[in-house]
Amino acid sequence: MKKIFLVVLLVIMIVSAISMVNFAQDITLRVSWYGSQDRHNRMSEVIKLFEEKYPNVKISPEPLGGDDYFTRIAVQTVAKNLPDVFVQGLTHIPRLLEQGTLLNLNPCIEDNTLNLDNTTEMEISGASINEKLYGVCGGTNSVVYFYDPELFKKAGVEEPFPDWTWEDYSEKCRKIHNALGIYGDDPYMLVRYAFSFRYYLTQHGKSLYDKSFKKLGYEDDSLFIDFYSMLVDLAKDGAIAPPELSIEIGVSAENTLLVKQDAAMWPAWSNQITALTAAAGRPLNMMIFPNSKDQVQYGTWIKGSLYFLVPAYSKYPEWAVKFIDFYTNDLEANKILLAEIGLPISSKIREELKPYLTDAQKKMFNFSDLVLEYTSPAAWEGPVAASQIVDLLGKTYERMLFGDLTLEEAAKEFREKANKILAEN
Repeated sequence: MKKIFLVVLLVIMIVSAISMVNFAQDITLRVSWYGSQDRHNRMSEVIKLFEEKYPNVKISPEPLGGDDYFTRIAVQTVAKNLPDVFVQGLTHIPRLLEQGTLLNLNPCIEDNTLNLDNTTEMEISGASINEKLYGVCGGTNSVVYFYDPELFKKAGVEEPFPDWTWEDYSEKCRKIHNALGIYGDDPYMLVRYAFSFRYYLTQHGKSLYDKSFKKLGYEDDSLFIDFYSMLVDLAKDGAIAPPELSIEIGVSAENTLLVKQDAAMWPAWSNQITALTAAAGRPLNMMIFPNSKDQVQYGTWIKGSLYFLVPAYSKYPEWAVKFIDFYTNDLEANKILLAEIGLPISSKIREELKPYLTDAQKKMFNFSDLVLEYTSPAAWEGPVAASQIVDLLGKTYERMLFGDLTLEEAAKEFREKANKILAEN
């Protein structure tokens, strides 16, 4: 009887072991993201690397372009059929959290499934709500000023420096225009997407949006008038490019006035340094935005390009988090990504990647240290109606340039229309 019992027990153990192996081999993670074909290619290689490291896990990739992606995620959210790992911007996280959709990642940090030891609070705080982390930033960017050092030298103008001011900016634009007959800056990205005014407000302790997202975050229209009077004067004097020219050219790297040396500066996202340098065929440098003389804090900010999230009902939450950890901390994976989505949030990975970077990419990585010194903990996300507000602000700027509105009229009209839009959304 004892031998029979041992044989039966052995059989049960073998069957259980086989079942466990089969179960492990049946693990399939759905991973979804959006972006360009280049991003899809890089993410596919990262997935292949993950599967090689963990042969018991298979990943079903679900990439899409931007608009289609967000539509699909919205449908999947309602159906409670979200992928095990998916990405979203910060503006979507509070809504997902209200629906009870997201997994709290704190326990995963505590048991070291997710290692964030080499990140700063600034880099991970965006998706932290009530001291609980719900998402991990896939890469960081900041809006910077790209400039052509050759053109500055030809014009006899000092290059931008970390403590430069808006007065310095204006002076440089005028001197470059007078010396070379070109534009000092093509500010369309600034005014069309409200980057510059948001910077200016942040520097004065204000914000474009109130925390409720139901009204503007500033009440003193003198801030609007002071800032836009500078831009309007520069544009009327020909020192910066007019909106109609910027619209005609567009924002592709190859067509920018900076690349064509028709402008000495151009504001854009920091991860565009590679594309801009390649298009220009010459070195370009980058600098933080100008400071305000009377500022109460810096205006520069770090923005997560996208955040990796895990639904609370994922069948394999530990493997989903392990994939995010792999993306964040594995050197080989990041050698494939090469900051395409944004700068890695791990300082260790940033340092280890440097030998594999082009000269342009090295500038972006080194620049991140400077950005951290001049960053304020300001809220840079916006409401659902943000695109309408930004569009309104850009059109208001154009109407000021064309003389349809005085600065005072523009400030009042923008406030009234913006507050109405925000209140209705």
